Amino acid sequence: YASTDLIVCGAELIKGMRRFWNGSETYKLIKAAPCYVLSIQKPMKRDTIKNIVLPIDSTQETRQKVPAAIQMAKLFDATIHVLGVSSSNNSDIMRTVKGYTEQVADFMTEREVSIKVDFLQGTNLTDVSLHYADQVDADMLMMMAIEEPNPYGMFEGSFPEQMILKSQIPVMAIKLREDLKVSYFA
Repeated sequence: YASTDLIVCGAELIKGMRRFWNGSETYKLIKAAPCYVLSIQKPMKRDTIKNIVLPIDSTQETRQKVPAAIQMAKLFDATIHVLGVSSSNNSDIMRTVKGYTEQVADFMTEREVSIKVDFLQGTNLTDVSLHYADQVDADMLMMMAIEEPNPYGMFEGSFPEQMILKSQIPVMAIKLREDLKVSYFA
């Protein structure tokens, strides 16, 4: 189990109060897994991966999924759609998202990965990312497996849990590496 690189699992559909009380079993697996987890809700439309959506938000941890994205892109000769996303139109937050997105794009370009870059703003980052994935005919979406603030989380679940349950394409969850997490001291 410790040497496992990837777990592939189905993303179950949970409706009504059961999800409210129990949550997603897939998301529980993702949080407990020592490796990447690829959740699939329905059969893939292709037999390969050509377009990967990589949402980049204003959290520092968002960039931890970049090495995995590069690995997948090189493995499948895929294009990574680096998507800067924000649920706020605050200029400081937008500047941070733009900076992180450009940093990721430069890093990938230096490693000769095919990329496309876009920026979107919307209330629900899951819905924004999934709509974009539909627009670019994506085959996979990559996300961090961390709890992100969601003011409606009690009713809809965390953004990562929503992503797993709503996505019609495979979602690869990347575990947060605590040793790379930046801490601030007062």
